Amino acid sequence: MDLVIVELGLIIVAIIISMFITHTGNLMIESRLDGIQNSLNYLIRYVSDSMTSIV
Repeated sequence: MDLVIVELGLIIVAIIISMFITHTGNLMIESRLDGIQNSLNYLIRYVSDSMTSIV
């Protein structure tokens, strides 16, 4: 019976750790996507300014 309780405890700990790793990974992905979005916004602004100066 004690072994079952220990196994359940280990399963719960593993689930909590995997949830934390997933959450941290999502934050890193969101940060990278924000950086890409900022770069694209800068590029679009640059092309837009170039087009208006050409015209």
